[in-house]
Amino acid sequence: MHINNSRSNVCFDPYLKKIGYINWIKKSINIPFSIITASLISEIVTLSIDAKVMTVIKYSIIITALMIALKVTDMLFDIYYKRSLSIALHKCKMLLYNQIMSNPLSTLFKAQSGNLLENINEDFIKFTSIYIALYPSIGVGIISALGYSFFLFTKSYIIAITLLIFSLLQLLPPLIVKKFIQINYDRTRDVEAEITNTIVSAYDGLAEIKIFHAKQWYIDRLQKMHERYLEIGNKGELTGASRNSMNALVDNLLKYGMYAAIGLYIVFGVSTLKVGIEAIALSTGLYAGIKTIFDTIPDLALAKTAEKRLLKWYENEDKSSQILKDGDIILKDISYRYDDKLIFINAYANICNKKIILIKGDNGSGKTTLIQLITGILNEQDGVIKVGGCSPSELDLSEWGRGIFYLPQFDSDFNFTAAELIEMVFHECIAINLELLHEFGLSDQLINDTKIVDLSGGERKKVFLSLALMYDPLILILDEPTNSLDNDSKTILYKKIKLRNKVTLIVSHDQAFDNIADAICRCEKGGIICEYR
Repeated sequence: MHINNSRSNVCFDPYLKKIGYINWIKKSINIPFSIITASLISEIVTLSIDAKVMTVIKYSIIITALMIALKVTDMLFDIYYKRSLSIALHKCKMLLYNQIMSNPLSTLFKAQSGNLLENINEDFIKFTSIYIALYPSIGVGIISALGYSFFLFTKSYIIAITLLIFSLLQLLPPLIVKKFIQINYDRTRDVEAEITNTIVSAYDGLAEIKIFHAKQWYIDRLQKMHERYLEIGNKGELTGASRNSMNALVDNLLKYGMYAAIGLYIVFGVSTLKVGIEAIALSTGLYAGIKTIFDTIPDLALAKTAEKRLLKWYENEDKSSQILKDGDIILKDISYRYDDKLIFINAYANICNKKIILIKGDNGSGKTTLIQLITGILNEQDGVIKVGGCSPSELDLSEWGRGIFYLPQFDSDFNFTAAELIEMVFHECIAINLELLHEFGLSDQLINDTKIVDLSGGERKKVFLSLALMYDPLILILDEPTNSLDNDSKTILYKKIKLRNKVTLIVSHDQAFDNIADAICRCEKGGIICEYR
């Protein structure tokens, strides 16, 4: 990316610049061919007037041979270009995925599916076009304009100047619509992200929408979003139509104005017929080169807008490096609010030398908020939080999993099997790992052949509880871990937690945890009341 002090410049440039150079060479081949062809065409016309048939045939054969050679060369370049482009885009997208996942935990938890999809698809495509297409187009446009203009200046400076003046008319359409196109792009991406988020959330709860008789409400909500999208789209269509109309008007002025001017120059003896024919033959390339430069202005503006949107993933890169010293959890003067709702007011808790800590409280009292503050998913607004002597937001990446493991209330619906998940996490599927899954009552078929997304809620919970226990982290944090579990599985979970000789932090309404907890922390009235045993 073309931004100062950004790692994106280091990551993307080597791949994209190479593709840009290939595209530049591919398009530049036409320039000398066009100049040679223009000279040959003018010779053929003048020779035809003089009835020199054999010479006309010879020049015609030369033009045909040149055209065949150009097409073959262009085809070979195109094959190499497309192959190289596919490889480069894949590498760049992998770098973008890596960068997105390098963001702090708090940023990733806030990210929504629609925004991610817009960034990874539309914004990525728009941005990469800068080096792949836009810069090469500008470069080739400049070379074309200079090359054709220089050639015509050597023949007739009056015709050359006339064509250049005519070509400047092409500057008007892109300059007029640049601002409107850029604004519409940004608005369109935002609305499309909102629509995608709504569709994804509905996909996760299609049955619930029907059960709650919320179908019409959902359809109306989606309809309103589409109406906003169409309103922005209509403005975009109007902008595009205006641009096309202006381009058509300018093209006609260029074409017929040029014919008229060159005809007058020939009639009044300012130019010869041969030079006039060369000018007509090269005018299309000259206008196209200059038009490419002007047309790229709005496209560059869109690419820069996409670049700014992508750069948000580079603003909060996770540079954490702190290592957990122990399992102690200390909160001092913590205050946190959601909009106008105050969750904690100068809350305090000192949980040290305790192995099993139970967090209780009424719904909405702040239990999950407390967990997310401790894990660093949420950043404290006021006060200080120390987990193992570290600020949660500054934990080194290596600490996640082995040092601290957080299992949210709702389990991920991955599109691969439990065995593949274990292999992915531990880099091998060893027997002891499968043994724990078997203890929870999962069969080999469910483990090896059934994708996690296709498991029942209870089966999915068993997979992730097994994964958490396999990690055996210094601090294990479980949010409502017995949800969807059968009684036998609950008994196994209680046993496993009691056998752990490390810190386990549990949010649960399950009273069975009261009997095994070393400390119970209650969230109530904006504070945290701890009972130590």
